[in-house]
Amino acid sequence: MTSARKRQHGSAFFIILIAIMMFGMLSYAVSQGSRSGASSLNKEQLQIAAQEISDFGNTFAKSVQTLRLRGCTAEQISFESMPVAGNENPVSPSDGSCDVFSLAGGKATYTPPSSNWLNTADMGKDGYQEWFFTNRTCIPGVGTGGASCGNASEMEIIMVLPWVRQDLCDAYNKYVGWRNYETDPIPGEAGTAYNYGEKVDGVFQNGSNINTWDNMMNADRTLCFRGAGSEPDGGYHIYFVLLAR
Repeated sequence: MTSARKRQHGSAFFIILIAIMMFGMLSYAVSQGSRSGASSLNKEQLQIAAQEISDFGNTFAKSVQTLRLRGCTAEQISFESMPVAGNENPVSPSDGSCDVFSLAGGKATYTPPSSNWLNTADMGKDGYQEWFFTNRTCIPGVGTGGASCGNASEMEIIMVLPWVRQDLCDAYNKYVGWRNYETDPIPGEAGTAYNYGEKVDGVFQNGSNINTWDNMMNADRTLCFRGAGSEPDGGYHIYFVLLAR
């Protein structure tokens, strides 16, 4: 009787051990699959991601346009309702009526960029996995901005998605119809494209401009470029003009 019980206990222990091993193997397979999904996107997924990013830009631009039609000045446009610090605009009305992400204003919804869109090697850098808004960058040929973009009156309100993955940068430029895509799929920025410390604060000042030495990016309202100057130093970045000036 005792031997039979021992055999039963031994069999039960063996079954539990196998179950634990199978659970561990399943967990490993799931984690590897998730990791693989985060590190690789196929052609169709890249196109969908490019469209989603473009849609975000269009949504925010329409919200800014709505606020302007309601009488908000360019200086009053605010992004301070978004859950990212440092976007306070003291010039904006306190009731939120000129705030892009306020129910009293533009009614846009802030959704953080997908981690799948980003280069994980850049994690921890300023602006990683957030939409960045600045009013101290100019795009030559957009609005009144000349080749030099040297005046405060030429600075646009621009959205930037920093530190995107290279294959998505390439896919984005193809999606938006970058006219020089065949010769230069991802143009390199010549100098200082944007400064993360210069968020929209109601004061337009002469700051940066996004362009190449040969003006290849001239007049493009949205594009992905390779950081080649001091700001940003390397990486791939998508910009979208929300308000041309």
